[in-house]
Amino acid sequence: MTKRARDHHELPELYLRGFCQEQAGERRSFLWVYKRAKPFHPGVHKERDNPHRSGVHETTRIRDRYAITLPNGERDFDSYEHRLQQEETKVNVILTKLRSRQTISPEEKEKFASYLQLTLLRTSRRLQSALPEYRKAVDSIPFQRIATSLADRGEFGKAREWLNAERYLRSPDGGEAKLLNESMVAGHNAVLSAFLAKDWLLYVAPSTAYFVTSDSPLSFDWTSGLSRFPFWFPISREIALVASPKGAGDLEYVTASADEIFVINWLTICQAEAVYSPKSEQWVWDILDHGVSLTDEQERAFLKVFPQNRMPSRVTDEG
Repeated sequence: MTKRARDHHELPELYLRGFCQEQAGERRSFLWVYKRAKPFHPGVHKERDNPHRSGVHETTRIRDRYAITLPNGERDFDSYEHRLQQEETKVNVILTKLRSRQTISPEEKEKFASYLQLTLLRTSRRLQSALPEYRKAVDSIPFQRIATSLADRGEFGKAREWLNAERYLRSPDGGEAKLLNESMVAGHNAVLSAFLAKDWLLYVAPSTAYFVTSDSPLSFDWTSGLSRFPFWFPISREIALVASPKGAGDLEYVTASADEIFVINWLTICQAEAVYSPKSEQWVWDILDHGVSLTDEQERAFLKVFPQNRMPSRVTDEG
């Protein structure tokens, strides 16, 4: 087992490289990482500075993020990280095509929708929100009653199996981790259908502007849900995907205005705990730290990009 196999990532490295600012003479690609609720102090030290300059491999690396303890007590560090890597590889060509403004087919759109779903399901935010539901489901199983009933009939081996199953399913690094990981890689048809039921517009930023991404890059109105509000997903520092109801124009590239770029970035940042940017600029921190209200021109841009006549509820609450 290599050390590298235990360096798990919540976002694919190829994805994050699309938001790097390449530096002449540099052998590595770097991002600027902003954290919520920390003062603006750019630098190279992760703990002291905000934003701090980070290599792509280090940006979302979490030691043993998808590791699980098996029922026999052994630790499995590799299985889920490898499955994630396999799924990422399937869409690398499509991601590259979108970043170079090439046309993709309906079949490629469907494959990329699966990638978007996995991006949503693998984040800490989603796993944390799913944990209470998982625990509620485990609580609904009458392990003790069943074990007692089996023991009363003299079936002590089966009774122990039920008690061991309960212990494993309630273990944070055992059954809990396994079931959450399984729900992450299994996929959900309703989510895929919501992605594919919309037209995808691809907004292109000029060389003088850029898009940022975040620790939860697939964003939407979490209160209304995917079916009632568009979603948006930064693809690179030059391209952002915005999905709208049918009729908007599917898989078309459109040049984004400065106000439209700001609105998409604003929405991405307002829903983030961490922001990943090619540059260190205070406007990113301003939005992340205390919201920043839209100007009249930016509100008009919002209604053009997101023609639903309302702000997403979480953005409204926080911003």
